[in-house]
Amino acid sequence: MSVERVDLLASKSSHTAPDESVASMASRGLNAMSEQMRNLRHSSVTPSTNSTALLPSSCQTNSSALSLTSTVRRNSENVESSANLSPNSVEPFVSGSRTPSKRHRSATSPAKLMGLHINAASAHDLTVPKETDLKTLIPAELSNLLLDDDVIFLVDLGAGASGAVSKVKHVPTGKIMCRKNFILRRSDTNSRSKAEHHIELELKIISSCQSEYIVKALGAFLHDEGVSVCLEYMEMGSFDVICRHVYAFPGESVHESVALRVAVSALLGLDYLASNKIVHRDVKPANILLNAAGQVKLADFGLAKRIIDTNRYSNTGTYAYLSLERINNGNLFTIVSDVWALGISLIEIVSNHNAFMCMGLMEIDSYLQECEPPTLPAKFADGKTGFSKDFEDLIAKCLVKDYTQRPGPKELLQLECCQQRMSQGLLLLDWCERLKFLDAKTAELVNNHGKTSALMSQ
Repeated sequence: MSVERVDLLASKSSHTAPDESVASMASRGLNAMSEQMRNLRHSSVTPSTNSTALLPSSCQTNSSALSLTSTVRRNSENVESSANLSPNSVEPFVSGSRTPSKRHRSATSPAKLMGLHINAASAHDLTVPKETDLKTLIPAELSNLLLDDDVIFLVDLGAGASGAVSKVKHVPTGKIMCRKNFILRRSDTNSRSKAEHHIELELKIISSCQSEYIVKALGAFLHDEGVSVCLEYMEMGSFDVICRHVYAFPGESVHESVALRVAVSALLGLDYLASNKIVHRDVKPANILLNAAGQVKLADFGLAKRIIDTNRYSNTGTYAYLSLERINNGNLFTIVSDVWALGISLIEIVSNHNAFMCMGLMEIDSYLQECEPPTLPAKFADGKTGFSKDFEDLIAKCLVKDYTQRPGPKELLQLECCQQRMSQGLLLLDWCERLKFLDAKTAELVNNHGKTSALMSQ
């Protein structure tokens, strides 16, 4: 038994009851069609070729409205029949009727009568993607070392390249740690998948790094709607904050002896990463940290990447520290791009100035295309910087514009000034004491200012 497809544009009329909605007409039309076809099957009567007769008069007289309804139903993810239908098996459901025989199912579907062509892909599109088990994002080296309930929040420390950072305490041991939270919101599947990949990659990198010049990971666990990783706490903070604090005092500065130890420690960290085929991609003072023992370490691997077959990566990182090759070709990145960023960072540490900080990407590109690379600023009228020739040479080698001619960390560590510094030690214990003194002085000034303000307000 064959039934012609309903021509939904067969007729037009304006006699539809004003208080009857398009949705109700469509619903009544579906029920009527199903009932008519059920009766036809049981009476063995061949249906009329004018299949619009199956519709109630209100639907026949406004078939253009029914056409609109079918279009809405075709595009809606909530079409009731589409969830379980396939091209070769379409089964209507009519309240109060028995299930039609298999030989009638495909021919009597209301969906087919309304011109709704439903295939297997339609049902697949409505499937809700299964979320990843976040435990699988945590490397074995970091799992089961810490429990979420054993870690208590102390104070916010800011945000890194990929998550919020806070100071916490591990209650069982009393150890102070730095916790980085990766929060996964319920967003679209594609964005969540990228975020999960990003977290997994960063955790793998920091768990695999075992160097005294890289901030150490202490453990990871599930927390709220995401993953937390605990890192060793660097008490003295990052060099961007340290420098702002130091230069706030007249006559205070970061001396070459301090900067050279920072440079060598960072180069040792970069050399370790290079030996493990990892590029940091976000070297800057904010990611060079100092602890109370005087150790300098690299941190924040939110933008780090493993080099597998190529050196191609996206143009990420802070503009002011980007090398020319990264600006011109965002997909080109090698370990010597990290060396450039270190050179810019060292100038900023010893001078409290970054020539590119207020420039946009195109302005930095134009400057580097037309001008010589940045150098240490002159401190005296005769143009001298006040720094040794060896330190000036180290900066110059870090900032060679042609990346193919720029030395890597291993080559720079062979310079005489670096070798001599390593033999004399890299710890900044004495300078840490100086920083603590400045902290105490700052606290005293703040306290006195508060007392003065209180007296003036009385």
